[in-house]
Amino acid sequence: VRCEETAFDLGKELAMTGEIAAGKLVKWTLISPAYFPGNGWLPDFCKDTTKEGAAQKLGTVMLRRTKDGPLIGANLVGACVGKPVVYSGWDTRTRVKPTQLAVPAGSAYLFRCYDADAARALIDALHLKPRSQNSGQGFGIGVCSLVDDFKPYAVHIYQCKGE
Repeated sequence: VRCEETAFDLGKELAMTGEIAAGKLVKWTLISPAYFPGNGWLPDFCKDTTKEGAAQKLGTVMLRRTKDGPLIGANLVGACVGKPVVYSGWDTRTRVKPTQLAVPAGSAYLFRCYDADAARALIDALHLKPRSQNSGQGFGIGVCSLVDDFKPYAVHIYQCKGE
């Protein structure tokens, strides 16, 4: 997968159209597989608190607006993740690379942002930027979009079954 910088800036476009508003969710859809070692389907930039005290909710986004700035105010509220993709490889120095499982392209993550600024910051941090281990090899690239709020019964979608 090859992504190139474009002049199109989704965050600025959304800001100009005023589409980021209360009741909207940021959806991040993977266009390449992503590898999150130790977290399985949960992105590395989301805090998994199931093994710790509940200081932060499962899926709290741990990305910062700037290197030393505050965290982006957002939570992962839903995900539709397909069957894992198995990958391996060959390295001339270490020979066979270990077999690993990746989240497949087409998987989608829904984030609820605390405000419009947080939504813009999250879009800037995720849209067409690799967010996975092995990102230099094209893993973990996704696109952002906005969706209307969904019904409470659909808040936790962890896996979709393909036909």
